[in-house]
Parts: sequence; structure tokens; C-alpha cells
Amino acid sequence: MVKKIVSRIIVILTLSLLGVATVSQPSAAATQGQLLDAKAGIAVDASSGQILYQQNAKQVLPIGSMTKMVLIYLTLQAIKEGKLTWNTEVPVDQLAYRLTQDKDLTNVPLEENGHYTVGSLYQAALVASANSAAVLLGNAVAGSQTGAVNQMRTLLKRWGIEDAKIVNTSGLNNSYLGDDRYPNSASTAENEMSAADVAIVAQHLMADYPEVLETTKQRSLPFQVKSGTTTTMKTWNAMLPGESAAVSDLPVDGLKTGTTDLAGECFAGTVSKNGNRIITVVMHANQAEKDKNARFTETAKLMHEVFNTQTKQTWLPKGAQVNQLKTLAVPNGKNTAVKIGTKQALTFWAPTAATSNQIKLSYQLTKAAAKKQLTVPVKAQQKVGTATVQSNNYLPGYSVPKVTLVTQTSVAKATFGQQVSRFFQNIF
Repeated sequence: MVKKIVSRIIVILTLSLLGVATVSQPSAAATQGQLLDAKAGIAVDASSGQILYQQNAKQVLPIGSMTKMVLIYLTLQAIKEGKLTWNTEVPVDQLAYRLTQDKDLTNVPLEENGHYTVGSLYQAALVASANSAAVLLGNAVAGSQTGAVNQMRTLLKRWGIEDAKIVNTSGLNNSYLGDDRYPNSASTAENEMSAADVAIVAQHLMADYPEVLETTKQRSLPFQVKSGTTTTMKTWNAMLPGESAAVSDLPVDGLKTGTTDLAGECFAGTVSKNGNRIITVVMHANQAEKDKNARFTETAKLMHEVFNTQTKQTWLPKGAQVNQLKTLAVPNGKNTAVKIGTKQALTFWAPTAATSNQIKLSYQLTKAAAKKQLTVPVKAQQKVGTATVQSNNYLPGYSVPKVTLVTQTSVAKATFGQQVSRFFQNIF
């Protein structure tokens, strides 16, 4: 049975007079269970990296052509930096031509000694999952396959991914590359990452280059083999609307499949629904021999689990007063107290039926605020602390959402008459 997304939560308030005050109210925890008939899987919020479901998500496994997302990121980065253009022509080398002749591999036909634009190779790598196109993109980005692998490794480490094993640009098993494989890599090695790692790659790709979805949502695209000869590339993503594994209430528009003998059937998917986009990763769907759409069946199951049990909600609207900290004293001010509120809205996923007193938030106050009083003059929108959801259910390298707590109005120093009046009031 699938475990519930989150257990009930109690609220604990702790105020410290040592300069830091916290209110501890833990947020929704990601589901961990055996929902998926697959070796591993994960679902995350595409904008924040909040983990919404995970199953064996940290185990490093073969990823097949999901590898190409890393290479596609480097390609888009090189174009943005002016190192490449969509019209840059890339010559076909011996490795790419040899791979494109192998009918067991996903590819587009390439002319021996031909030249193809970066734009056409980009589309071929994403839509047709063409391995030869990935090889040529690697050459374009870094000058060689070795250089491209090195750049891919560097990029992943920059994103905090330390456990990835990258040995080629395409995701193929090295046995297909022969002597062209990465120096000192095993002859049967292939690229490996965890489901969480793949989700990080997908999140960065879509966050930095959202235009990638304009290509991944295409069911088919033309590919010009040579002048006067064009073939039609068809997507491997059977969840796209109109394809065999499409689900009417899940308008999937990406992202990348992956398949090798070791990786099995894998899929990094994404869908936007009710104004919220999530990323899912399913690795090695177990029923692939019986069901050609097994990875998509498991992906739909995961997407439905998230949207049917959780919603992205605003728990502290902009300007909202915090129940545990509505005002702070201003002893020497014209007004002796000032209202406290949020500078931004605090939004995150939680169980659909959750109430505000079941959600764990944490407040950290400045030293003055922790002493429950401010000195004059107090400025409007003066920072007095922060509020955040208390959770560790975020991808590594992603920050838990945090908002600033500020004063709602300014407070000037009390007049001499006000100070005298308060003095005698305190005496009598």
C-alpha cells in the first residue's frame, strides 16, 4: 500500500532571548513508498525542487538516453554564450557515421562526410533520441567526445551531483563505441545517475532554457538528410497528447526517454497542471517486457498521485501577520507597538486537506526582535526576521522557501510629553 503523503503535525513555539527565535511547525513530507513498479522514481516541483514523492531515489542506476539532457543543456549554453549558432555546421565523423548505420540504435540517417546544423542535430537528439546526433553535438560543443564528457562531468558537479558516472555523450553502453570510448573507461560501462540526480538535471534544463519544451512537445519533425531528401523523426515520448500512452488529464510536454539493456525503460517526464509544473523520473520500469508503455504507465501513476493528494498553496500571503508574532513593542516610539508581516508570500506543496495549524513553519528573528522590542526610529518594511517552511524534502542544492518578516509601518520617537505621561502612568 502507498503510504500517505504526510502525517499529522503539531505546532511548537520557541522564542529565544539570545538573538534568535524560532517557531517550529514541520511541513509536509514527501511520500516514500512502493507506488511504482520500477527500480526508482521521484517527483519534484519544477520551480523550487521540492520533493513530492521518492522511491529509492538516491540509488545510482544506468540512465540511457536521459543523458542527452546534460548535453542539450551544454548546447543551449554554448548558443547563449555565442560559441555556437543554430546554423553552425558540424561535420560527420567516423564514430557518428558508424553509429547511424547500426539499425539496433535510435538514430537519424546521416550522409558520410556530410554536414548538419546544430539546430537539426539538437532536434534529432531530443525528438528521435538520435545517438549519432548526440555525438556530433558533443563535438560541436567541446571539440571532441572526451572534451564533451569532461564538460558534462564538470556541469554535474557544479550542480552538486557528485555520484554521477558519465563516460559518453549519448547514453549508450560503451560496447557500441569500441576504441572511441572515453579514455580509461570500461568497455561495457555506461552512464549512471540516481533518479534525484536526473530530476536536478531536468530542473536546471527547464529553468534556464524553458524553450526546450517547444521541441520536446513535438510528436514529429522533419530532418533533412541531404539536399532534396528529408525524413520524418517521430517522438519516443508516448505520453504526448495524441500518442499511445497519452492521458487526457495529464498534458505532458516533455522531457526525455532512456533505454539500454542495463537501464531498462526510463523516462524523465514533465507536466503543467492547474498552473503548477512538476518533474517526474521513472527508472527501469519492471513490466517493460509485457507492456511497451510500462515507463509511461508508471509515470502517469506518479503524476496522478501527486496532483490527487497534494496542492501548491500559499501559507503566508504577502503582508500577512504571523500569528505568533503579530506585533513588536517600541517602548520609546510614538506608537508603542508595530505590526509585523511578510514581505513576500510563502508558497509550497502540502497535502490538499492540510490546515495552517498542521503545517510546520520556522521563524528566525533579529536580535532586537527576539527581545520583543525595537528601538526608534523604526522604518516601514524594516527587516525583523525570516519565515520558512521547516523541511528537508528538497533536492540537494535547492533552498527551502524563505520570506522576510518586516514592520508594516514606521514609528517615530515619542514626544517629550508622551514620555513624561508614560512615566507617571507607570508609577501610578
